[in-house]
Amino acid sequence: MGTSIGVDRNLEVAVTAADVDTAPTEDSAYKSQIGTNDILTALTRTKFEFEPLTTNAAYTKDVALGSIKFKSNPIQYKTATNDWIDAKAKAYVSYNLWVRATEKNADGDINLVAKSLGLIDAKIANQSVSPKEDISDAVRLSLETADDSAIIANVGSTNLYGPLDLDDVPGNDKAHYYSEIESAGEDLVYGISGAVGISYNLNEAADKTALYCVEAQGTGDNVGEYVVKGGINLGATTTTAAAKIKVTIWLEGWQKFGDPAAAVWDVTKYAGAKFFVGFEIGSGYAREAA
Repeated sequence: MGTSIGVDRNLEVAVTAADVDTAPTEDSAYKSQIGTNDILTALTRTKFEFEPLTTNAAYTKDVALGSIKFKSNPIQYKTATNDWIDAKAKAYVSYNLWVRATEKNADGDINLVAKSLGLIDAKIANQSVSPKEDISDAVRLSLETADDSAIIANVGSTNLYGPLDLDDVPGNDKAHYYSEIESAGEDLVYGISGAVGISYNLNEAADKTALYCVEAQGTGDNVGEYVVKGGINLGATTTTAAAKIKVTIWLEGWQKFGDPAAAVWDVTKYAGAKFFVGFEIGSGYAREAA
């Protein structure tokens, strides 16, 4: 995976491991853009190697995003859902971004500024070279703040492709083993912040207004200020602290590839495939409805 996280104007961003709950205090930790090597360093890894995963949301409908646990992609006919094993931590990527807004005073000292944050661009793209196939449609990008969450996919929705259908035949592959999954043919969706189905499609123009915030001149109490309107809410910086955004990237094991389409991927085509994930964060002095 290649990745890039950018910020606009007077924003700066730092990256830490997902279990670090305190923002970096050193000014040198903050940059205008974070890349693959910055994330690898923060996670003390030398490379990213993904595996197709599923989650407990595949057989628990209405689960909150923070409760989703990654599981190794189950083997057809072999294991009951209760026996699905936890995925290895290195089979996906999860880290914290810390975003702060700054300004320099007359003495040249850096002061923190309160700013509302929103997503202003995002991209999930293929980087594979033939004979490897494009795996980007299986990529899932999750952005979590204290109050809001979103899962972003390239096409369609982020619905899980359950009930399990590895052979492209309607209905459960093995009802005895997958009894927790609901009726045949029903997609099960992630629960986001206690609700179901809040997900975003990068390739549908209709979703852009819901996905991306607009930076514009404010109205009412915000006249004369540059504000963030609509889009995915990524929290806010304060005059004393950076905003925390948890980022998780994984390959959705239910995504179907091939002809006929199936959730069992051809190893010769998809093992070793590469992809890119990038997004940009914008800011304003307030947040207004779109």
